[in-house]
Amino acid sequence: MQDGRRDLWTEWDDVLASIANYFVEHGWRSGEPVLVEAGGGSGTDDPLDFRLVLTDTVGAIRHRGYLLDAALADPMPAVLIPAEQSDGMAWRVGFRNFYVITRYNRSTRYAMAVHDLAQALVLRMQSREPST
Repeated sequence: MQDGRRDLWTEWDDVLASIANYFVEHGWRSGEPVLVEAGGGSGTDDPLDFRLVLTDTVGAIRHRGYLLDAALADPMPAVLIPAEQSDGMAWRVGFRNFYVITRYNRSTRYAMAVHDLAQALVLRMQSREPST
């Protein structure tokens, strides 16, 4: 609402602004990736060894045989994330912005759901835009 007071219970603009502010305060970088799929892999990564720390790089993950978007720079800090699927284990790669989402809720499943929902909303909004 434009009355100068925050209302996180009924005003969606205030809710979204509050979340955006929280993310920025915790290191969100606009325009940077959040999460990507990682195809392939060497089969040697163990989901039980997973720790949510950005100690890997895109290059190191590629070196282990994972296929990632070519536009991602090798030195970019990253973390390989196990993503259980109904048909077996899949892997995704998270970046700084993924880590920021986990500062609000430390569950990687939560952060993946937030990302996936945001992507679905973007696609839906784009499909509603009039073509020029």
